[in-house]
Amino acid sequence: MWVEGGSKVRVFCKGAPESVIKMCSQYIGEEGAIFDLEDENKDYVIHTICSGYSSKCLRGLLVAYADYDEAEWNRLSAQNNGFAKTEDREVVEVDLKMVGIFGLKDPLRDGIYDAVMACHKAGINVRMVTGDSLDTARAISLEAGIINQSHLNDQEDLEFICMEGKDFKAAIDGSVTTEEATEEVTGTTTGETKKT
Repeated sequence: MWVEGGSKVRVFCKGAPESVIKMCSQYIGEEGAIFDLEDENKDYVIHTICSGYSSKCLRGLLVAYADYDEAEWNRLSAQNNGFAKTEDREVVEVDLKMVGIFGLKDPLRDGIYDAVMACHKAGINVRMVTGDSLDTARAISLEAGIINQSHLNDQEDLEFICMEGKDFKAAIDGSVTTEEATEEVTGTTTGETKKT
């Protein structure tokens, strides 16, 4: 997007806060003031703000931007295949200014909770695999009835009730070898993990 009368290109970046914040070096504060984004600020954003969103079934989305003057933009474009592919564009997603974080709610469809309860009553174990953060996945699974608070209070099996895709993949080493699985929820998975 051209800004400042066409003299600069503004590149916007949005995505999972824990990923995008690594590319940010500054943030926009009150009344548009720009501040350095220190590691302790980043930790606060991820571990306090985003965790708070996740516990409320909200998916975090961080929005940031960087400005480039026309000469720098043209130089980077020429050196990076005209930004034809995603990996070509990554060169401009550095030293971003964090604009804000949004919490998005994707409500459960009507009848999900009742369907999960019917499955439980019929002896069917319901599993959830999602690309959400583990905290968001846990909150959604509680809301859907896939797990309940007693699952989360069981310290012995807690690590198997909710786990990240990389941990699940490591635990099964590519194949399921137990007769009874205890994992209920997998969060932050890749497409490859979902096929497992």
